[in-house]
Amino acid sequence: MQRQLFSVVVSFGLVLTASALAQSRDENWKLCASDSTDLDPKIGACTAIIQSGQETNADLAVAFYDRGGAYDDKDQIDRAIADYSQAIQLKPGYAHALRNRGRDYGRTGQYDLAINDFSYAIQADPSYVDAYANRGYAYYFKGQYDRSIQDADQAIQLDPNDAIAFYVRGMAKQQTGDTTGGDADIARAKQLNPNLAQ
Repeated sequence: MQRQLFSVVVSFGLVLTASALAQSRDENWKLCASDSTDLDPKIGACTAIIQSGQETNADLAVAFYDRGGAYDDKDQIDRAIADYSQAIQLKPGYAHALRNRGRDYGRTGQYDLAINDFSYAIQADPSYVDAYANRGYAYYFKGQYDRSIQDADQAIQLDPNDAIAFYVRGMAKQQTGDTTGGDADIARAKQLNPNLAQ
């Protein structure tokens, strides 16, 4: 009788342990994917998922992407780039990770690398407005204003309310001598997003 009771207790304990692990995994995913501004717990949750050895490559790519976003928010750009790179390696053509890594390359002045990533993001998703707008920004900083305007035009064609694209196009137009057109685009950008140039 004691042996049977022990078996029941052990089996019940195993069920509870499995349930706790599953709940912990679910909680980690919820926190890892959240928009929480409490970044260290978010990074910890994503790290636990990455180190669990239980995820598919596609899910691992998402965990690296989410952790990269948290590192971005902490201005730890090198760590963010490393995580986006892992996400892209696990899921080639991961447009959002390519866009984010490209943006971070741009933040560090590595405009050629940024343009490469934005181009691959556009190849993966030809309707990706942010990738066009961001690539236009990178071309702007390289002094390639015509290409910047072309990318901004494409972004605006895809989304006529994209403030960043209007802002980029306005700055590029000003650099080419089209002050009137540039001022109009920048005014439109600020109308769409009053916080844009603050």
